[in-house]
Amino acid sequence: MDVAQRQLILNVRNSSETLCARFEERGWQIEIVSSARDTRKAWRNDLASGGLLDLSSHFESRELAAFPSNRP
Repeated sequence: MDVAQRQLILNVRNSSETLCARFEERGWQIEIVSSARDTRKAWRNDLASGGLLDLSSHFESRELAAFPSNRP
């Protein structure tokens, strides 16, 4: 069974290899980023996409405000 390609943008300060491996096992293409700017660069319009923001990474308020809240 082929799994459709899909992208997961993971916004973290320190990524977990275990977490990434679990998403990859389920057909997700992982992009690890640590800023809103990098999130926008990683976003691909040609794939189904999702994102996770790790709030335990202690982003500053100004950094959180810069993350996109939705995509058209």
